[in-house]
Amino acid sequence: MEVDLQIENELKDNLVILTTKEKTKNIQDIVSYIKTRRYFVDGLVNDQKLFIPVDHFINFYSSQKKVFGCTNQSELVINYRLYELEKSLPENFIRISNTEIINLDVVKELQLTANGLTTVIFQNGKITTSSRRYLKKIKERLS
Repeated sequence: MEVDLQIENELKDNLVILTTKEKTKNIQDIVSYIKTRRYFVDGLVNDQKLFIPVDHFINFYSSQKKVFGCTNQSELVINYRLYELEKSLPENFIRISNTEIINLDVVKELQLTANGLTTVIFQNGKITTSSRRYLKKIKERLS
């Protein structure tokens, strides 16, 4: 196996491209490793900057022109826009409304309501609601 590293200063975000003759177990392992690598999101709590592993977050939401990230222990002010988070978060995070992204790994239950909304119940008991606009996307991701 050949390995080649190319540095392109014009890229905004890192991009990994694997070129292979066939999809093997080794290639799948490499892709899985890259996708599930642990990274941190920084945020502020009481004017203190913290770096929290992304898998500790339950959800991210925007309110009053700020973005917040919630863990079981705290709520942080995040210095990213939701669309930026949506691009960089792992696959277990999904946008459920214009103002919220959730971590599917900590969802306990989804309930469809009579008016077409989806109620999301997290493992810690917290509840949020998804808009109808995102229902199809949620169903596709869960299938």
